[in-house]
Amino acid sequence: MPQFLKVFLAAGLVVAGCALAPAPATLKTTTLQLSMAGLYPSQRQLQYLMPGATARVSVTGPGMASPLVQVAPISGETTSITLSGVPMGPNRVVTLETLDEAGQPIPGGRLRTALTLGEGSNLAVVSLASSVGGDVFEALQQAGSDLARTLDAFQVQRTIDAIKQAQRVPHFGLIDGAAIAERLLQNGGQLSQLDVTTTALVQSPTALTVKVSGLPENLQASVWVNDPVSPKQSGLGNGTLNVQPVKPGTWQLYGRAGSLRVGPISVDLASNQQVELNFSTAQVLAQSLPQPRGGAASGVLTVDGKRVLMVAGGSLPNVGSNASTDSVLVFDGTTWATRSAMPTPVSHSAYTVNGNKLYVMGGFAPLGASKLVQVYDATTGTWSTNLPEIKYRTYVGAAACIGDSLYMTSGMAGSVADWSIYKLPLDGSATEWQEFGADEAEPQLRFARYGTTVAAVGGKLYVFGGAHGDDTLMHRVEVYDPVKATMRELAPMPTARHGAFSWVKDGKVYVMGGINASGQALANVEVYDVATDTWSVRPMLKEARGHAAVGELNGKLVIAGGNDGYFAYDDVSLRASVETLAF
Repeated sequence: MPQFLKVFLAAGLVVAGCALAPAPATLKTTTLQLSMAGLYPSQRQLQYLMPGATARVSVTGPGMASPLVQVAPISGETTSITLSGVPMGPNRVVTLETLDEAGQPIPGGRLRTALTLGEGSNLAVVSLASSVGGDVFEALQQAGSDLARTLDAFQVQRTIDAIKQAQRVPHFGLIDGAAIAERLLQNGGQLSQLDVTTTALVQSPTALTVKVSGLPENLQASVWVNDPVSPKQSGLGNGTLNVQPVKPGTWQLYGRAGSLRVGPISVDLASNQQVELNFSTAQVLAQSLPQPRGGAASGVLTVDGKRVLMVAGGSLPNVGSNASTDSVLVFDGTTWATRSAMPTPVSHSAYTVNGNKLYVMGGFAPLGASKLVQVYDATTGTWSTNLPEIKYRTYVGAAACIGDSLYMTSGMAGSVADWSIYKLPLDGSATEWQEFGADEAEPQLRFARYGTTVAAVGGKLYVFGGAHGDDTLMHRVEVYDPVKATMRELAPMPTARHGAFSWVKDGKVYVMGGINASGQALANVEVYDVATDTWSVRPMLKEARGHAAVGELNGKLVIAGGNDGYFAYDDVSLRASVETLAF
């Protein structure tokens, strides 16, 4: 069984024992414990990390042919990272970048330090104060100067402290490490000759005036800029807000108030600016599910003359192992209502809609993985199990309809990731599923995988992402053409993941959410254009989630429930929230 299905990795994991890539053989290596006590100073940028963020740590220095890099989960509970295999030597620059859910650096989330690493255990603290010194040595390394090796990092830090004191700099982030390095290159590294009162060594802060409007009386807002200097403002109502100091540059402005989210709004702060943050334009999360659930089957059907999103089965929290439910809910865009229960409780099934029927195949059942095909007929309001069972007990598969036939990738068949594609005509002629890939002459997925999401577009089956049987996540996209009986590989997804969910609109496939390699949910939205074989990146979901229910109502995607980390049998972490996404 895949490790992802055995272990739940909490977002607050304390990281220890992270081994870096092998160091050059000519350099002795040591161990470095990197303290992140400076990550969360009160009301400063780095406390704004969202669940699912990660830290990327890199080490550079004289004599090192290339940087050593390690990526690890990070949250407010992460206190330190222990790195092994770090080359010893003078003035190693250690850079810690905090990454968002898309794996992109948060502009205000970079910290640095510079230190000499010797034998035995080494300890370093990354903080806002140490980052300028790290910037100085980074610039000297890039210039190829021997000063990167010979300068004393402690004395450089004392000089930076003196600059802050002499010029009364309100924040270390306004001291320009690159400018200090340039002066040292000019004077041969003579720290004593560096005039700490030189204004060119410090950036003049700017200010941002924010007009907060459209905020309901019962809500208070938090507002911030994602630069490394400005403070977060909380407990706000409608009115004018002054954010200062702000580091000069182009940043993004965010506003949050309960479920209301505004931004990011790009602001160019080469000089003082004013911008409006209007919460009346924010998108409101819809009415939540009556109970949290993930891994449900879903589809849009017509029930009692009204288009609704049906959410069938799924896993429930805090009810023991294999916690699948037979509960069925429908959402009309405003409220939730119950419908007839499923014959067998299942979660993490393959599912799809054809006509006004929802087909649910396999999944986790109370007694283990299932072979059953359960069909809900929205016209009659009844469930049936009359179709041929699928060939293997399967879970985390995916399905779509092409014409009047079901196509399915089975995901995990027992304990093995499957690469076959299965077909069942719905005209009543078939007594069993046809398996493509059982014979070498038949088309099959080029890469066995589970946890994919699939879409039928133009009579072809598109298969996105997933994970190998060894849990390695995949960027790969493949398309199966049933007319030509061919399988070919397409442009890869920008983000590797499994447990994503998708929707097709106007020849484009929206691939959303999913689970990353650390078992944490993603908020990524990436759109595949079938006509051009290209990808584009869209604004993220409001909440990171995998294995969510999705469907289009009134011209918008409705996204309900899901997992905020990977599903585990006896410790599930599920969402009840609902949000909408404009195309």
